Amino acid sequence: MYPAIAAYWLLSILVSIRPDWFLFVQGVPGRDKLLHFIGASLLTVILVSGSTSLALRRRAFGPFLLLAAVALLVTLEEFTQLAIPSRTFDLFDLGYSYAGILLFGLPALWLKRMQASAARRPDC
Repeated sequence: MYPAIAAYWLLSILVSIRPDWFLFVQGVPGRDKLLHFIGASLLTVILVSGSTSLALRRRAFGPFLLLAAVALLVTLEEFTQLAIPSRTFDLFDLGYSYAGILLFGLPALWLKRMQASAARRPDC
């Protein structure tokens, strides 16, 4: 779980300090929004799949707290761009990140709960 968060932040830092490494995506239309969507989606799925089912069942809002933590992480990442001259803060980028969290996080939570309930059922 922590390696996924570290990888997300490392990639964000690399984009800031070494933009020349990412020139291969320059020709992709909407690349910035797409990368925000994909990055937040992957981070969400990795964190949900890496969480224990006990942590998700412990509280009624446990699964949504996990999604809220991912949303907080991507929000902080976007706001740090205000302090980095080579980066641009954009609320639309944040919206695409939130869309990735919702569109991939909710089905990932559902699958995690289905796996947990199947594991608790005795085989017939």
